[in-house]
Amino acid sequence: MPVTSDAILEADGVSCAFGGVQAVDHASLKIDRGTITGLIGPNGAGKSTLVNIISGHTKAQEGKIVFAGHETTGIPAYQVARRGLIRTFQLSSEFPNMTLLENMLVAPRQMGTGFWNAMFRKSVWNRQEYELLDKARHLLVEFGLYKLADEYAGNLSGGQKRLLEIARALMADPTMLVLDEPMAGVAGVLIDRLVDHILELNRSGLTFLVIEHDLEVVDRLCENVYVMAQGSVLAYGSMSDLRQNESVLEAYLD
Repeated sequence: MPVTSDAILEADGVSCAFGGVQAVDHASLKIDRGTITGLIGPNGAGKSTLVNIISGHTKAQEGKIVFAGHETTGIPAYQVARRGLIRTFQLSSEFPNMTLLENMLVAPRQMGTGFWNAMFRKSVWNRQEYELLDKARHLLVEFGLYKLADEYAGNLSGGQKRLLEIARALMADPTMLVLDEPMAGVAGVLIDRLVDHILELNRSGLTFLVIEHDLEVVDRLCENVYVMAQGSVLAYGSMSDLRQNESVLEAYLD
């Protein structure tokens, strides 16, 4: 599959099996820069495994991944993240015994952590530390969490943890965010806030791939959607088109 000029991410014929079970079976997708693309399907369809492969958390046994014009097949997750692709997980991954502000400061890849940098570049490190603190506080304000900055993250509600997770991901200055079931366990009023934040970030240029079971949220966020079933990509199109697709109805929507 050739890389097209508007594609920020392409997966071509990706496969992965665990213990003889084919979790992902020659799946291909393309995400255009600046879009919000959905990924839906029944439980066990292979969505999270595909995302794990894309983000470098799982190695593909076949196929190819290209992100931002560079092949990333098989490289570890931290290197994928450094290229600008950041992902969240189904289960919130905050540090519960750290404050929200401390959680925010765990995220960025910081300068000065090596021994010689710490010894001889202290002034650079101090300047960057202040910049990171300012950035973290600004994001907490943007996500309505600043009044909780000194609260332990483990005390947050499910929706607040999702807001923190996305805010923390933004500390790394991603060009693409992959959100794995961001609305899971989130109350209705916070779902609206999360949707608004995602749309606003997209308007500023951030690309999204969103795995989500709440199809109303998918309708609100995504212009186009991939459907997976039994490890393969079954269909692609708008939600209105997919609702008319008999194979999709049979596998998932019916």
